[in-house]
Amino acid sequence: MTCPICGGKLKNKIIFEEIQVDYDHILVKVKAEVCDSCNERYFNKGTADKLIKIKKKAEKSTHGFNIVGKVLKASGNLN
Repeated sequence: MTCPICGGKLKNKIIFEEIQVDYDHILVKVKAEVCDSCNERYFNKGTADKLIKIKKKAEKSTHGFNIVGKVLKASGNLN
């Protein structure tokens, strides 16, 4: 298949998709077709439904997710 955005070739890959809820970031390992030219990602319906379900769960509570790092916010002038 070809990418509808740029016409590049799509390749099946295992990737980490990032879901953001407020300041929390959740990495989900999923299968996707990825354009080898523009890197656009395409998911089948089952994968898209899984990502939506995870986001809805995280919007209610982040309990049940593993913490693997931190997101830090710099404030003020960094000069």
